[in-house]
Amino acid sequence: MSQSNATKILVIDDEPLILKIIKKFVHKMFGEDQSIEAKTGVEGIKIFSENPERFRVCIIDYHLPDIQCKELIQKIKELNPKVKIILSTGSMAKDLGDVPEVGSFLQKPFTFKEFKKKLSELEIIKV
Repeated sequence: MSQSNATKILVIDDEPLILKIIKKFVHKMFGEDQSIEAKTGVEGIKIFSENPERFRVCIIDYHLPDIQCKELIQKIKELNPKVKIILSTGSMAKDLGDVPEVGSFLQKPFTFKEFKKKLSELEIIKV
């Protein structure tokens, strides 16, 4: 897969274990590392804003210590309205209320099969 056609996934999560797991899952699916990690929402916005078009999907932790999830999603969507958003949370999706612009929810802890299914639902991959 060439770099220009690569599926880039931005993962924004303050839990090192989640970042490690997603990186492993992405590597398993694409045969190469296509994920970029951010440990805070502010860092995520900075990385995303450097080249918004290179990302096809952002996986965002609902509970980040430095920024509200809805604000983070809004800033990302302003930079690239086409990017898909997967909200990763330990809470039940129904308990989160209205979170606009979210394509899918990923309940923590999640398996490789669940992760792959979410990317497929958003047409990031074909299963």
